[in-house]
Amino acid sequence: MCIGAPGQILSLSAEHPHLATVAVEGKARDVNVGLLEVDGVKVGDWVLVHLGMAVSIMTPEEARESHQILAEWERLLAEGPAEAG
Repeated sequence: MCIGAPGQILSLSAEHPHLATVAVEGKARDVNVGLLEVDGVKVGDWVLVHLGMAVSIMTPEEARESHQILAEWERLLAEGPAEAG
């Protein structure tokens, strides 16, 4: 299963206008922001990243909520399946 993750734009490429460096889960990654060209993105914006592409702009609140949900999901996965009672 693939899911999107929130990331914050660190820089925009001057040489390649559709590329940005985005911090996703604490790691800098090159992300294609071409789908958001109409909306216009800038350094500091939060975006939803899926398969190396920014698919939407997020508010800081949406990004924080997504981080919390993903952290809870990871915790539940680490616990393993619940035993039937």
